[in-house]
Amino acid sequence: MIKKGMNTLISLFIVFGMLASATPAFADSRGIELKGSIAAVDIVASTVTVTPSRGGANVTLVVNASTYLRRLGRTATIADLQVGDLVEAKYTPGTLVASKIEAKLNLVELKGSIAAVDTAANTVTVTSSRGGASVTLVVTASTYIKRLGRAATIVDLQVGDLVEAKYSPVTLQASTIEAKLNLVELKGSVVAVDAVAGSLTVTPYRGGASVTLTVNASTYITRRGVSVTLASLLVGDRVEAKYLAGTMLASKVEVK
Repeated sequence: MIKKGMNTLISLFIVFGMLASATPAFADSRGIELKGSIAAVDIVASTVTVTPSRGGANVTLVVNASTYLRRLGRTATIADLQVGDLVEAKYTPGTLVASKIEAKLNLVELKGSIAAVDTAANTVTVTSSRGGASVTLVVTASTYIKRLGRAATIVDLQVGDLVEAKYSPVTLQASTIEAKLNLVELKGSVVAVDAVAGSLTVTPYRGGASVTLTVNASTYITRRGVSVTLASLLVGDRVEAKYLAGTMLASKVEVK
């Protein structure tokens, strides 16, 4: 009975010994986990520098043939990684060799109105609806642009358009820009009509400075439901109008 107990005890010591020796190896093979954003990619040196999301110094990881690389859910190479990408990586602390790097886009949402469009520099400056400094976005061939629900280019975007965009906070490159008309409603009385210059000045009922609207062939003007011209409007007419905030171009003017 004593011999049987001793054999059991010896067996347990052997098992525990095997587990103790296996634990450090498992931890080493798993490596250290790192989450953050890519600060630099050096294809020649095969290194990727990551800024940790929890703060602290950047970590430069070594990429070799055994590194498992994925970006946007697909198998990738170091050349596919982009500065600003969010990454989750594992690496060996002694060598800094990465066993795994998984990257995805680091996108910031922006809502506001277009303050400027530079088709030569391929940039769109947006004034945020939340306030603060304007953001100048870089438009590239990969930027998906829509305006009024249709595919568009940077040339189609207009100052004053309302936009929703997504961009990289590091490169400021826009991945998507969706724009729509920014129409402002105006109710008031006509104080001036210039049919030659194509303008109409209205004093708002709610007070404040008078607003001078531009009127062109695309402006829909009616009096009591009947289509009329700008020249037929009179000082004192009570009107309801809609106009583009950026250009002051009236889309419609209704005389009540």
